[in-house]
Order: sequence, then C-alpha cells, then structure tokens
Amino acid sequence: MNRRRGLTLVELLVALAVTALVAAGVASLLAGLGAGLAVGADTRTGMLASVSTHRRLVESLTPGVVVLRADGDDALVWFGDDVPGGVVEASEAAWLILDRERGELGLETIEFPDDLPPFERALLDRRLVEREDDRRTLAELRGRGFTRRLVLADGLVDGMLSTERQGGVLRIEVRFDLQTGPAPWSSTLLMPGEAPEGWSP
Repeated sequence: MNRRRGLTLVELLVALAVTALVAAGVASLLAGLGAGLAVGADTRTGMLASVSTHRRLVESLTPGVVVLRADGDDALVWFGDDVPGGVVEASEAAWLILDRERGELGLETIEFPDDLPPFERALLDRRLVEREDDRRTLAELRGRGFTRRLVLADGLVDGMLSTERQGGVLRIEVRFDLQTGPAPWSSTLLMPGEAPEGWSP
C-alpha cells in the first residue's frame, strides 16, 4: 500500500512560527534602516542649513560696524556713517528680524530709488535715535516701498538675537525644524566698530 505522507499539524505550526520570526526580523531591520536614513538625512539637512545661514549672515552683515540693539526677536545693525552728519540714518542700518509665524530669519534694509531727488531722500531718510522706536521708522518706510527683505534662514522653530561687549558681538541662536526634531544652531559675528555718539548698545 502506497501512503502519501503530508505535513502534520505540529510541523505546519512550527513552519508558521519560523516564518513569522523571520518576517518580524526583516520588518525590524527595515524600520531601523529607515530611521537611520532619516537621521542621516536630517544631519545633512541641518549641516547644510547651518552653513548656508552662516554664509548669508556673514555676506549680509560684513559691512556692519556695530550692533545698536538686539532684544530677542530683532536686532539693529549700523553699517557706518555713509550719510555725512555723525548720526545714524535709516539708510545706514539693517534690521535682522526673527519672524516666528513664518519660521524665518530675515534682513531688511532701506533702499531708496536712484532717481529720488536728494531733497526728498533727505526728508525720508529718518534719523534713528537710541530711545525712540526704530521699528516704527522701518514700518513706515516699508509701507512706502523703500525696504528690501532678504531671507537668511527658513524652516525655524525658535530663535533669539542678542548682543555682547557694547555691540561688538552679535549672537544668533535658532532651532531648525527637521523630521527627527528641532536642531539647534548658533553663530557669533564680531563687529569691528564703536557705537555712534548718543548710542550705548
């Protein structure tokens, strides 16, 4: 008599258990690989964001002489006495602004058109005084279309701008929003000059 032998129930259960263990190991391996790739991609993204942000800051603020004010969300940097008179004019300054809603660090400067008559330019180019609100002057000139905005960094979660040594150092601390979580970054820029008369950063 010819008996065909099949799998017993025990053999079938053992085969299913071994297959389940192998599948669980492969799934765990793939999950670990995916997490490793995400961390690697975030590391590269964070490094590129840090380098490009620092390069933009240095290029944009290199002509800066001194930090006149830095208080958390924004800073006022003076580029020197380009308009004779020994005072800080709006066109000689730049505002470094941390926009939390957009997640951006931007730089705004005043730029008057070349064809603007000198008398009208002199009327519009406001003198900035230490205890007055320079942000109001910026908002007014922005409303008239005389500002230029440059985004230095985007994809930010948080940040802080501060100054040290009587405006000789600008410190920028931000956190980039990455897949694996916020990545902190900071930069310190040295400003070579001294504050103009009437300002004490």
